[in-house]
Amino acid sequence: MPLDLEQWISSYGYFGITAVLFLTGIGLPPLPEELPVVIAGGMASEGYFRWYLAWAACVVGIVICDLFLYGVGRFGGRRLFENRLIARFVHPERRGKIEDGFHRHGIKILLTARLVPGIRTGVYMTAGAIHYPWMKFLLADAVYAVPGVGFLFFLSYWSYAWVKDVVLGRLDEFRHMLLAGVVLAAIAYAIYRYVLFIRKRRATTDLSPPKLPEILPEAEILAHPSHLLHHAPKPDAEESKPMQTESQVTPPK
Repeated sequence: MPLDLEQWISSYGYFGITAVLFLTGIGLPPLPEELPVVIAGGMASEGYFRWYLAWAACVVGIVICDLFLYGVGRFGGRRLFENRLIARFVHPERRGKIEDGFHRHGIKILLTARLVPGIRTGVYMTAGAIHYPWMKFLLADAVYAVPGVGFLFFLSYWSYAWVKDVVLGRLDEFRHMLLAGVVLAAIAYAIYRYVLFIRKRRATTDLSPPKLPEILPEAEILAHPSHLLHHAPKPDAEESKPMQTESQVTPPK
C-alpha cells in the first residue's frame, strides 16, 4: 500500500499529496494520515518535490480534511449521530464523554485528539455538532498542523534515504524469518486464548452429573413388598372422601 501511495503521489504531484491526506483523514483508505506525510517528505528528499511546497501541501490537506469533518457535524447536527453507520464510529457513550470534555477543557481536547488514534473523527464531528466556535477550532488545528506535520515531514526528509537503503534494502534477507515469527506468534496467541476459554468454562459450568430421584432397588421391593405402601403417593383429602349416592342425599324440607 505505501508503494501505491507513492506512485499515486508521484503521478499527481502536490495535488496528489493534498488529496491523499484528505482521503486518509476521512478513512479512505483506512490508513494513518501520518503515512502520506512521511512519504511526501521522503520523495522531497529524493528531488521529486520542492520541500517547502510539499510541506505546505501536507498542511493544506490535513486542515481541509479537519474542516470537512467539522462541517459535517455542524450541518448534520446531533441527528447525524443517530445514523447507524456514524454510530459505529462514534458510540453514544463516547460522544457524551467528548461533549463533556469540550465543556471542561475546550481547545485542549482538540489538541489531544491528534495524539490519540481512533477518536479524531468523532471529536471533530462532535465539535461541529455542538457548534464549537470555528475560529478556535481552526486555531487548534493550525497549532498542530504547522509544527506537528513539519516534525514528521522533516524527520522523513532527513532520514528517508538511510531508511530506504539500510532497512528496506535488507528486508528481503529477513523476510522468511519475519513470516515465521508472525505465524508462530499467531499460533501461540490462539493457544493462549483457547486455554483461557477452557478455564473460564470449567469455572462457570457444573460438570457433575445431575442427581436422580431415589428409587428402591428391585431386589428390596421383591423381598419387602410392604415398602411400596410407604413410598406410594398419598391421595388428596378431597379424593379420599367417599362419594354420596342419590339415595343418601336428604331432600330439603
